[in-house]
Amino acid sequence: MKLPLLNVSGRSLLLTGMIFSFAAGQVFAQQLTQYVNVFAGTQGDHGQTTPAASLPFGMAIIGPDTYPAIHGDFHNGYNYTDKKIVGFSHFRMSGVGCSGEGGNLSMLPLSSPPQSSNPDNYAQEYIKDAEQGAPDFYAVTFASRIRAEMTATRHASIEKYVFPEGGTSSILVNLTTGRTKILSAEIHQVSPTRLEGKIRAGMLCNVDGYYDIYFDLETQAPILSVDDLRPDHPATVVNLKFAPSTTLVSTKVGFSTISTADAASVLKREILAWDFEKVRAAGNDAWNQELSRITIHASPAETHLFYTTYYHTLLLPMLVADIGETYRGTDSEVHTAKSHRYYSGWSLWDTYRTQMPLLTLLSDERARDLCGSLTDVFRQRYAEQATGYWPVPEIRQEGAEQYLLDSARKGICPNLDATTYKFVRDQLLTRIHSRRGTLDYVPYTPKRPGTVATTLVDDYVAWALSGLAMQQSENADAKMFAKIAASYPVLWDKEVSQFAGKDAEGNWHVIKDPDVDDDTVFYEGSARQYRWAVPYDMPGLIHLMGGADNFTRDLNDLFTTHHFNMANEPDLEYPYLFVYSGAPWLTQKYVHDFATKPQVQIYASHGYYPKPVFEVAFKDTPAALLPEMDDDAGAMSSWYVLSAIGLYQPLIGEPYYIVTTPVIAHTKLHLSGGKIFSIDVTQGDPATDTYIQSAALNGKPLDRAWVHDNEVRAGGKLTLILGSQPNKQWGLEPPPQ
Repeated sequence: MKLPLLNVSGRSLLLTGMIFSFAAGQVFAQQLTQYVNVFAGTQGDHGQTTPAASLPFGMAIIGPDTYPAIHGDFHNGYNYTDKKIVGFSHFRMSGVGCSGEGGNLSMLPLSSPPQSSNPDNYAQEYIKDAEQGAPDFYAVTFASRIRAEMTATRHASIEKYVFPEGGTSSILVNLTTGRTKILSAEIHQVSPTRLEGKIRAGMLCNVDGYYDIYFDLETQAPILSVDDLRPDHPATVVNLKFAPSTTLVSTKVGFSTISTADAASVLKREILAWDFEKVRAAGNDAWNQELSRITIHASPAETHLFYTTYYHTLLLPMLVADIGETYRGTDSEVHTAKSHRYYSGWSLWDTYRTQMPLLTLLSDERARDLCGSLTDVFRQRYAEQATGYWPVPEIRQEGAEQYLLDSARKGICPNLDATTYKFVRDQLLTRIHSRRGTLDYVPYTPKRPGTVATTLVDDYVAWALSGLAMQQSENADAKMFAKIAASYPVLWDKEVSQFAGKDAEGNWHVIKDPDVDDDTVFYEGSARQYRWAVPYDMPGLIHLMGGADNFTRDLNDLFTTHHFNMANEPDLEYPYLFVYSGAPWLTQKYVHDFATKPQVQIYASHGYYPKPVFEVAFKDTPAALLPEMDDDAGAMSSWYVLSAIGLYQPLIGEPYYIVTTPVIAHTKLHLSGGKIFSIDVTQGDPATDTYIQSAALNGKPLDRAWVHDNEVRAGGKLTLILGSQPNKQWGLEPPPQ
């Protein structure tokens, strides 16, 4: 069979590997995992990502925890420059903040029994040059010559530990490790080759929530003895000893949200035999299939950066249950996934802005699963923060309502019915009443932080509920929520032309410095940055600012004075807002600048840097992102992917994409039903020609700087002519609102 070619910077690379088909008539082969650098973003506080092995959206994520990063200095337990490893843990969330989340069920091969459960005594030096990583695989060799290799399925892992001859062989199993507090843990031996147990762990940022992990651990070689290393907390840290002649110890671990028996069933279903290479090959195939949803023609450097960032968008949320499988829902009850696969492990405050629209565009089936899973959350038990029980590690759910509306308007959320709408409606009304009482805003008090941010977010949610109400023909509700959404100007202080806090009596809270992150009334942002935090009503905001010219001038000033913050989510859509005021060439300039060039940054994720930094925000290196810039479950990587292909959805809930100058000259989106939407630069070079001169959609002139979701989802071709100077006559028609 003649295999297709992948063009990279004018060169043709013959690709060998599996053939993947998304639909009849659409068959192509890509070995795109070769371009993924799983170590990107793993150094220090430059992304908080992990080199752990997993499947796309897998629940089992197995990888190294380094020393001293296990102490919480690095959110994912791994720091690229650390010299020692304290274990290989099985759960984690990529790129999240605070002290991170996961890091549970740690296993470490040892050539001599540990003297205590203190990692100071058993952390193992490793050989950096012998460390290997791929999306489906991680391997490393210790200075003691022990070799560790691991790969994963959806809910299970398989490991190989090769010991040098003539020594002893043991595996330290530690249930007390984790990025968050371990609330309870236990492990018990049930046969010479099998153990089972449970871990209950707390949630990130000390939120009062928890998740339970049930596991079934099997060894191919018989266990000689199980030594308890924590008499004060028995059955939490144990050392598994094997016969002195044992040089290969293979292990398998299955996971469940329901019970140890279910974990054992999962293991039998997903990894029945001890065929490590077969599991790894299947994982590589799964990753290539997902990555092949976007194919590009670009330079080698662009290709590596693109697929590395795209890979990071495909890690979360976790696929907890396939159709027909059971899972424990947010109400702590056992449910069966019937009409859709069930996902959990959300970080929606981050991802609803970028990752969710990306995933929704690329796969109708996954979009239905994601939306259906969120409707389950609202039906079972919804909470903005990860309070109470959740099936797996969880962050936060703000943005869920906007995503539900977005999915409904794109026609890919059949589970969003009248019953679900009522749950969503009642949740919002309860929140607004408890926060505002009879006011149109959340009143400022010294003891209540973020009142302006909370008001603006709730108004955005109310806008989404108005749209959902119209979908359900609930006209009275639609008007009620539209009125709430339109109340945001009550916090616009005309004297200073910005949002400000107001107490219950209507007195303004004086903001001393509009450029300082101020969590007393905002959240992870400043008054200057929050001026544009009304994405659903750009015409109204333009009016408040005195017209389009003022809007454009002030927004441009945000960038020229370096007050735009690329390191955190609140500002992400701001480069795209120029399209609403008739200046799309500034969108093209600033998106391209922040995607490709070093920029001065004065803000970290929470306030000022000690001194300004001048860096490229996205790199294919261990220090991949800006200092303190967490990847946040793929949110930041998704911003890059969307900006690199030149399509970005700035308003979640209104199904259109801003068209901007792409980083990648030629892109194909392989969509559901065999449809392909291509984006091609036919004249000019994106590396040097920043501005769109003209565009065509399916051969017809496109005079607007946006396209509707239906136009993309139907398949077609967007062609762009670029130039080094802006065409200020192109793309002036504003997007719909």
